[in-house]
Amino acid sequence: MSYTLIQNARLLRREKGKIEDVDLLLEKSQDQKSATLIAIEKRIPKSSLAFPATVLNLRGNLITPCFTDLSVCLREPGS
Repeated sequence: MSYTLIQNARLLRREKGKIEDVDLLLEKSQDQKSATLIAIEKRIPKSSLAFPATVLNLRGNLITPCFTDLSVCLREPGS
């Protein structure tokens, strides 16, 4: 397994109705195609981890739950 530590992200928390500055810890799947969210904390220092992790500094970037492209044209394939 491999891990990614996302630091200094701005996270849109719909359930709280606000944007928070947080760190997130993700565990990547073995096929590297998906990841599991392990922790959301105010700060997660890399030195506190007991395993190696890739660190991404997202200072100033916003993480949101999901946006849907409302301009998608739904039609039968090939038409």
